[in-house]
Amino acid sequence: MQLRKSFGSISLNPELGYAFREYNNDEWIYGLALGYEASSNLELLAEIHGTTLQDFQDDEVVFNLGARCGLSESRILLLSAGRGFHSAASAEPEFLLYAGIQFVF
Repeated sequence: MQLRKSFGSISLNPELGYAFREYNNDEWIYGLALGYEASSNLELLAEIHGTTLQDFQDDEVVFNLGARCGLSESRILLLSAGRGFHSAASAEPEFLLYAGIQFVF
């Protein structure tokens, strides 16, 4: 479940969910994102996002900074870069990078 509440040009986006996996362990997903509408075509974002197994073991928490940039009425460029705070799978934090295009229908 994702919610969104806007306060002028600032938005608050909490997230909580449960992922059912057929061939792997189920996990909880949670996070909080803050958005700032810098212009009509640009939203800047900061997010803390985490996952943990169903028994609350082996958790991973990451921090991302990103942007949504309107390319046209039907396409949005998505960019994000971040780093893990904590991961049970690895002692070292991991660097994350994401780029994509969202198609709006």
